[in-house]
Amino acid sequence: MPNYKKKTLIIVWILIFIVVTIFSVIGSILFANFWFLFLPLSLILIVAFQAMSEQFWTPKKYCPRCQAPVTIYSEYCRNCGLKLINKCPNCGHYQDAKLKECSNCGYKYRLTEMARQKEDIDYQVDYQVIKKGQNLPEKANFCPHCGSTLKNQDYSRGCPHCGKKVD
Repeated sequence: MPNYKKKTLIIVWILIFIVVTIFSVIGSILFANFWFLFLPLSLILIVAFQAMSEQFWTPKKYCPRCQAPVTIYSEYCRNCGLKLINKCPNCGHYQDAKLKECSNCGYKYRLTEMARQKEDIDYQVDYQVIKKGQNLPEKANFCPHCGSTLKNQDYSRGCPHCGKKVD
């Protein structure tokens, strides 16, 4: 679990504890024998905090090449096709694709000649640089799961190469 997620989780649970404590104290002061009526209300607030925490505290991530917004789970950018996430072949840890060695086990990635050529080809791909506040193109240029090109292809039923749904 990334470090920011641990911090967020700790903050959410501290807020939940504070809210439950406040409602319990207020309930016991105002309604000496009926404090248990405030317990369901505090539990509803706990659920609301949990639901909103992911929505408001999800970090924003942008493609380093074209500045298109991407999810933290996207393996490839849907606008320019840049590989965003690598999986370490040694330990299976997922991490940023620009790293040259695994941050978990120290495995050094070796670029094969074919991969180097593919990187050179990637920079020749036609894509639009996204400026802040500008909308993404309606149709994806690349599959966010396998990175294959989708230009001039019908992918309404999914990527023609990997079969996964393309948003």
